Formats: sequence, structure tokens, C-alpha cells
Amino acid sequence: MGVDNANEQLSSSIKTNDKEMRDTIYKKVAGKDYKERIEEYADNGDLMSIMKVAETEGHRDMNTASLVTANKAGARYKRWVTMNDDRVRDTHDYLEGMTVPIDRMFVTYNGDMTMFPGEFGIADEDINCRCTLSYSY
Repeated sequence: MGVDNANEQLSSSIKTNDKEMRDTIYKKVAGKDYKERIEEYADNGDLMSIMKVAETEGHRDMNTASLVTANKAGARYKRWVTMNDDRVRDTHDYLEGMTVPIDRMFVTYNGDMTMFPGEFGIADEDINCRCTLSYSY
């Protein structure tokens, strides 16, 4: 979905790279990869946490693929996009509409930094995030 999103926005046709996809899916967050986090909750029979990890990881993977694709397509800028509803975190609402060069980080009012939604590495910023990016040349 991330690749398709960036290609559509930028009128490009970048193909998916299997190695990049695997690297993204198996990225370690807080010292554990996706499989290790799922196994931890599975061992405890915690289905709700398994679902939350899957949603959070899927969101991060989608935004990773989108950014990588936009970068390959030559995008120069990225803009933070929230769902614009009452569930948006204050720190993400602060970023709404903020545009930065594609290789720069977004910085919240409290100093947390990320390249894209879902990549803060801070549970309170990443879990349940629904934000995306839009791109431009």
C-alpha cells in the first residue's frame, strides 16, 4: 500500500524491492523484531496485544515503503497528514501539514523526532497512529 500510495501521488511507477521489504518487516524496535514481539504476547495468550503489534507494524511498514518509494521517485518534500479528528494525538496534531525536505526529520513540540509516522520508536507516539505522509517535487 505504501508503494502504491507514493506512486499515485508522484505519478511514478517504482517497483517493490523484496530485500527492502524484508529489511523493513524484520527491523528491530526496542531490541526485538516483529516475530519476537508477537511470540512474547502469544506465550502469554494476549490476543489483543498481538493485534495491536500487527496494526502498529503494518502502519510502520506501509509508511516505510511509501517514503522509500517517494525518495526513489525523486520527491523533494514530505508533508505530515493526520486524520483530522478528535483521536489525533496533540503531538501529531502539531505536525499536521508540516512540510520538510524528504531527508529531514519531523520534530514534535516536545522534541521527539521521526522520519515518518510510526517510526518514533516511542510506544505513546507509534501505537494506534493513523497518520501518513504526502509527497511533492
